[in-house]
Amino acid sequence: MDSFQALNRSKLDKAISICQFEFVDKSALFEALLMAGTFAMFVDPALQEGNKRIALIGDHVLALVVRLHSYARGEKIGMCALNVCRRA
Repeated sequence: MDSFQALNRSKLDKAISICQFEFVDKSALFEALLMAGTFAMFVDPALQEGNKRIALIGDHVLALVVRLHSYARGEKIGMCALNVCRRA
């Protein structure tokens, strides 16, 4: 393990301890913690866009949660859309 991998493993372990959640796929956590368009593409070309790929999933999940809350409150479609724009 080189120093870059050791540093990243240390950061991942710290993030896991803060979240108090055991990740099945630690590479997904690593990707989530990257900045958009990060330098990690030099380490792994698959990470060329940083966390954009996984952030897109997070954006959609957040929008779904906001929509579910709006639906549960019986809000009309327009208000639901407004809530998604404000909160997601």
